[in-house]
Amino acid sequence: MKKIKWNWGTGIAITLILFIGLMASFVYKATQQNFDLVSETYYEDELKFEEIIQQKRNAKGLGERAILESDDNQLILKLPSALQGKSKSVNVHLYCEQDAKKDLHFTLSDVSSTEIPLSHPGEGTGRWIAKTTLVCEGVTYYFDPKITL
Repeated sequence: MKKIKWNWGTGIAITLILFIGLMASFVYKATQQNFDLVSETYYEDELKFEEIIQQKRNAKGLGERAILESDDNQLILKLPSALQGKSKSVNVHLYCEQDAKKDLHFTLSDVSSTEIPLSHPGEGTGRWIAKTTLVCEGVTYYFDPKITL
């Protein structure tokens, strides 16, 4: 049996082959990732961003923040107590950061309670943001409470 002769050329060749294999595996893994946009209409959303800033200022003026809590089979959106008993319309976009297919939308009108039950997203675990637009007595408020399930 003949002994393999290891010299510096063989070492360089093996190192290059391992490096190329490692790079190829990284490229394959990177191409398998799913990258969803935050919004399909991001340009129009950017144009409306100044309105959202004003709506956030309105919400800050209430003195409290909205809170999103998880119950057994539902999510509960708790609005500031200053809105208790007032008629309001609420639009909630439950945004999943990991997968856009799991996003949920809710539109409620003539709500007087500050606790709004929302359906639980099911098996969807991860971080969720409830992008909430609320109109009460002609004033628009914007909240974005977060929760990790």
